Amino acid sequence: MYDRLPVRVHPLGPFAPIPADTEATSLAVEDSLISTTALPPLATASELAEPIEAQSYVWCLEDSNLEKELWSFDEFVKTNAWKWIGEGARGNEDYAVVDEARERSQGETAPERA
Repeated sequence: MYDRLPVRVHPLGPFAPIPADTEATSLAVEDSLISTTALPPLATASELAEPIEAQSYVWCLEDSNLEKELWSFDEFVKTNAWKWIGEGARGNEDYAVVDEARERSQGETAPERA
């Protein structure tokens, strides 16, 4: 359903480590990702930092397959972010599932996973 694609992104601020926490709804992770203060206006294109490599999941099926409900970043952080960042991401089988589905759709053989 998704392709994981390389993208180039412009950092909007300095990097900060994401705190480790074993709770799925980690307040530490939530607090580190969601600003509680007003953000300054975005920089103009000429003021942006140099782009860096990142990865993004991009929907690759028909739009009609999407569920018509609002998506909340705050809710994602509270319930799922721990699976995709830090220690929780190390054993996340969803990474492998997405990669294997992409490889099947492209006619490639998925590598064996440990």
